[in-house]
Amino acid sequence: MERRHLLGGAITALLVARADAVLAAPDDYCFEVVAVQRVLPGKTAVDVVILRVRDATPITGAVVVRGVAALRPPGKPQTIARVVLAASGRLGIHRFEIDTTAAGIWALNLTLTVPRASRTERSYIPGARHMYTRTLPGNAELVSGSVTFVVR
Repeated sequence: MERRHLLGGAITALLVARADAVLAAPDDYCFEVVAVQRVLPGKTAVDVVILRVRDATPITGAVVVRGVAALRPPGKPQTIARVVLAASGRLGIHRFEIDTTAAGIWALNLTLTVPRASRTERSYIPGARHMYTRTLPGNAELVSGSVTFVVR
């Protein structure tokens, strides 16, 4: 009976440790609105930058997994809008085109995969008297965040 508990505890600890390696901590990244522009009637472009908090560098190469815009006016049901990723033309800036059907304060909820920094491995082989070097790409982290913007 004790073996089952030990084995179950070990498996649970392994799964928890593995989950932490994939998900980024909420304080590791910051989402900021750079610009909000009305593109067409009923369509708004929102430029967002994702910053790494520890060194305030913008994240490039992030892939949007999910984007949802929501408006909840007082006393009315929540409105969900379609979000489409568009080219911003600027490095580190992510542009989202949103079908904003009404004026108000909107929330843009995003889920992204962010590439981690690559690492360099060096191996010395004494018989060959040579140092081999290779660069390995880092795993991607799953990052979630939200920003608010006003549509008038």
